[in-house]
Amino acid sequence: MVLHEAGVAALKADYPEAVKRRIFLACIGAVHGPRRCILCGQPGATTWVHVPAESLRVVAPVFDGIKPYWLCLAHNELDENAPEVLAALQKKGGKR
Repeated sequence: MVLHEAGVAALKADYPEAVKRRIFLACIGAVHGPRRCILCGQPGATTWVHVPAESLRVVAPVFDGIKPYWLCLAHNELDENAPEVLAALQKKGGKR
């Protein structure tokens, strides 16, 4: 599994430690989920981490929405904000 640049950037960002910890755990595979492409169901090649806005609130943040997801080699080039990725995250239960 290859960690995406956005995951590394999130770990370096000025987020609360609880958010960074959850992102790190998701990035290294400690937060489990099916390692299948969120779009087509093929084996996942890259791990991505979904960090919803609720996790970044200063007051009463909710960290449960930080979840890993995977993209296959065919979908690996899609941006995390691509409409099809956002739709798949909402279907999966991850809200943006």
